[in-house]
Amino acid sequence: MSQNFFSSKEKTSPNASLNVLIKESLINGEINTPDDIRIDGTLNGNLYCKARVVLGSSGLIKGNIFCSSALIEGKVTGNIESKNALDIRSTALVEGDILSSKLIMEEGAKFNGHCKMIPAYETGKP
Repeated sequence: MSQNFFSSKEKTSPNASLNVLIKESLINGEINTPDDIRIDGTLNGNLYCKARVVLGSSGLIKGNIFCSSALIEGKVTGNIESKNALDIRSTALVEGDILSSKLIMEEGAKFNGHCKMIPAYETGKP
């Protein structure tokens, strides 16, 4: 099933760009971006994104995620704080706590942690 997760309708602004970390790539450190990001490789560090995060099925994040919204298909070892929708797909494994205003979890997704649902304006970053 092929989907375009970054259609122009989903961008945060007409001038937004897409950041991509491709499969088998590795970053050790923090990422801070105002635009959408797709990760199919590995990030060892926190991710601060003022837009949408897509973690592909081959993606791995060992760190916390702070974002506007996220679609998770890969593995996260850390907490996720999403101001808007957090969509966890059947291939995902999340080991950490979730703070979000909207949670969508497909059957088969694995989640080990605590979840707190709050209004969007109460999340911390970004």
